Amino acid sequence: MKKATSILVITEQRSLILSFFLVLGISLISQGLAILAGLLIALLYTLKNKTIKLNSITILLTAFLFVNLIFGFINGSNLSLLLEEILRNFAFILIYTVIIKKLDNESIDSLIEIFSKLVICTLILYPILMYHGRFTSIFPHPNHLAYACNLMIAYILLVRGARNITEKTTIGLLLLLILLSNSSGGIISTCLTLLLYNFRKSIPKFLIVSIFIAILIWVLKDTQPLSLIFEKFNSVNLGEIESRSAKRAFGNDTSLVWRITYWYAIIDSLLHHPTWNHYFGLGIGTMSYPNYYFHWMITDPHNDYVRKIAEIGFLGATIYFTIWYLIIRKMKTKLFIFSIFLIPMLVGNMIVNVTFMLLLFLFIERSIRSQR
Repeated sequence: MKKATSILVITEQRSLILSFFLVLGISLISQGLAILAGLLIALLYTLKNKTIKLNSITILLTAFLFVNLIFGFINGSNLSLLLEEILRNFAFILIYTVIIKKLDNESIDSLIEIFSKLVICTLILYPILMYHGRFTSIFPHPNHLAYACNLMIAYILLVRGARNITEKTTIGLLLLLILLSNSSGGIISTCLTLLLYNFRKSIPKFLIVSIFIAILIWVLKDTQPLSLIFEKFNSVNLGEIESRSAKRAFGNDTSLVWRITYWYAIIDSLLHHPTWNHYFGLGIGTMSYPNYYFHWMITDPHNDYVRKIAEIGFLGATIYFTIWYLIIRKMKTKLFIFSIFLIPMLVGNMIVNVTFMLLLFLFIERSIRSQR
């Protein structure tokens, strides 16, 4: 009898792993199709089991849905865009509650391991999988690759402990992928992850690693991509940025200058709208292609804080990020959320990236379990 039960559990876990991996794979091709696939698979599991066990994370994820729904109605959001956002929120709720929550620790570890090895294997296609001279692997953009690799490194260090040569080799290869992505934000975030990990282990080790990273940066400062990072920070001139922003002339400078100018222009334009919009925003989806609110917008903000402030206002964004705080504080490894999520949100479109969010939910669930 016990043997039959064991076989049944293993079969269910394999089914859950396959379902999650299917949605994750589809998200690399189409974000919209991944949401629909996730909804369909999760609904089928729900109909099969006929019950959904609510927990604190599920309730907080549901709060995201209601924040977007309420503020979307208040600020007069386009109904189709509002529906799209609600479906995304609903899909995340179901995927987390019906699939991720039911995965055991070994299954979550297996998912991260399989996905990391899949990404690493694409190194053999280095000359082919490129975007403007930067390696993308199986991701649509090199920045997405860097942030996903940083998250997987944090997972191996914090959850698995990097106890054997295989895990340490995996970390090394993921670091190589981040360098090949030539992502400034990804490199900075990963350095912070490594520093935080060693700070958590011991102060002497933290100091040794800090000195090593500082020396390495100094030695390699004239090579790509480090030279580009220094160039980006050195080119920041706030007075010039303010002047360009007022003219809506973003120029062809470094990506950091371009982005800061763009963010400044979006917030400045919002503040020139009625006070109502300051509190409740301009509408759900108005910062995403092809529904840009301002005629001069040519791309997404690449900053999730600016995105949420513009879409649901300062009041809505405050509530939204407070919910994230309530989720993060339940984690044992909450400090690392700064390097794997909060900083990437500053320079990327992370909250609308389904692939990254699915990996993040795995990390959050495993982190919460590890402190029980």
